[in-house]
Amino acid sequence: MNKVFKLNYKSGPHGDDCTTYDVELFGEQTLQDFLYALDEQEWGAVNIIVPNPETYNIPYATEHEKYMEIEIAYKNGEVLTPKAEYWNWLDKEIDNDYNNWANGGWSCMNYWIKIK
Repeated sequence: MNKVFKLNYKSGPHGDDCTTYDVELFGEQTLQDFLYALDEQEWGAVNIIVPNPETYNIPYATEHEKYMEIEIAYKNGEVLTPKAEYWNWLDKEIDNDYNNWANGGWSCMNYWIKIK
């Protein structure tokens, strides 16, 4: 059993039998914890939402402008994206107050999680 997170049904199935889920974290979890907990029979992407260093401190920037997404591809329990692209975020905690969510079906599952 996954002790890092669970998926709670939100809506669907939609096109291609994809269903949307809320991601419920069990306590404080890091990105590394999350990546290790991915199902070894699935493939997809973990999209991490992180502060954009160029716009985060600009007072008039919108929430969308203050953050950026980094896509981390995975397949069968192995991360395919080069570690250099997300290395700085591995030991950072996932924001439990954000609406972390997932969407997928069959063997593909994509996640959107915000890093503190």
